[in-house]
Amino acid sequence: MTGYVWKVLIAVSASLGGFYVWGTTLGKEGPHLNATTSPALKWDLRVVAHRGGGLEGPENVIETFQALHQELPSVVLETDVHLSKDGELVAIHDATVDRTTNGSGRVDAMTVTEIQALDAGYHWKDPNGQTPFRGKGLKVPLLKEVLTQVPGANWIIEIKDKRLATPEKFRALIRDLNLQDRVVVASQFGQVIKNLRHYQPQWAYGASHDEVLKTSLLVRLNLWGLDPMRSDFFFVPERTERAEVVNSSFLDVLTRKNKRVVVWTVNSEEDAKRLWAMGAHGVFTDRPRALFQLLAR
Repeated sequence: MTGYVWKVLIAVSASLGGFYVWGTTLGKEGPHLNATTSPALKWDLRVVAHRGGGLEGPENVIETFQALHQELPSVVLETDVHLSKDGELVAIHDATVDRTTNGSGRVDAMTVTEIQALDAGYHWKDPNGQTPFRGKGLKVPLLKEVLTQVPGANWIIEIKDKRLATPEKFRALIRDLNLQDRVVVASQFGQVIKNLRHYQPQWAYGASHDEVLKTSLLVRLNLWGLDPMRSDFFFVPERTERAEVVNSSFLDVLTRKNKRVVVWTVNSEEDAKRLWAMGAHGVFTDRPRALFQLLAR
């Protein structure tokens, strides 16, 4: 038996054991608002702008988010967050600044002043290979700057930093800005989601990596009735190297459980149309304008 299969069986065993514990301790943790009460369930998720739409402008910068939101205000925006050396929440996908700026180094080893001195439009190229945003003053923003300078937007925010300080600081920011109804929180790290859910059970959450693995396998085994599915949203790839994740059974079960499935990352118009037709509630895309035009056809 492969190591991967052992990991899956262990995860399922732990999850099934955890199901009983969860059911018997719910009252101690406080009520959990299921997807039926989440305002985010009413969002149009068919097109979600992955990092603001990284093929249409520099990713995760305020200018890209603002331009798209002004043009297509119904499109949900997605961004990421890391913690800087001086403890600030920075809106950036990678753990380093190398790919998206003219600098080099880890985000958690740099201060905000050092990070924001970099050119966040330096490497972005248009279809002609030109770099029109280089030297235009684009910077890596703080998460607070993104959220306050793109008012009225709905957000999916992925916490990329698993240090426990991140959820606590993040929780305070969302609460202070009164944006809890405009944010879905995602993280591949189960501990991050657990930490946040303990204090903010009424918020909407995306399933962690382990939650997705557990649910996908239980659907395959037709044992999904044993799965509490505490998260409201499932942000998943269509397939991994080892297995298919999104299929008609997976979508049917999660839809019946009043969950939302959004597939990443889809830049092909044909793939987007196929997934919508299959029943996916939406797709993350680097081409939000291009895919949004499909909805009007």
